[in-house]
Amino acid sequence: LSSKAGDETAMLGLARVLSQRREGRTQARKLYEQVVSSHPSSAEGYLRLAEFAMEADDAPEAYRLAAQAAKVAPRDVAAQLCLGRASLKLGRADEASRAFEQAAVLQPTALDVPSMIALASLYRKTGREQEAIKFYKRVLDVRPGDYECTLSLAQLHAERGPGGAS
Repeated sequence: LSSKAGDETAMLGLARVLSQRREGRTQARKLYEQVVSSHPSSAEGYLRLAEFAMEADDAPEAYRLAAQAAKVAPRDVAAQLCLGRASLKLGRADEASRAFEQAAVLQPTALDVPSMIALASLYRKTGREQEAIKFYKRVLDVRPGDYECTLSLAQLHAERGPGGAS
């Protein structure tokens, strides 16, 4: 496909279809690369490339691409979530926290369970126990009896003493 101004939508659509099939994923990635090359304001292009990089376990590239997607479209929930996950992979806790928080502000139900657990763990590690408790409880609302969250809340309660983790 050529990269005329009107082709961005068609290229993104074709790339979405191709990425659904294992044998089309390489072609999809190339189309997304072509999209961001010819349309640098394409948040979706950067986001999908970041997801491919995450799948390939290339956290630095995933972070770079997700950061670009979030820069181009700061109100895009998916871009913020991807940036949060990529930041976590690189151990950038503060950036991950900001991205997850931004996603939650934009769409309170946007955070999936792994993101909520990661955010709660980040808060716990940084001494922000009340925020950690809030997110552990949100996970338990969605997944009652979740072992990791139940255990973490119990540990927080034990560390804080009577009336601690409520």
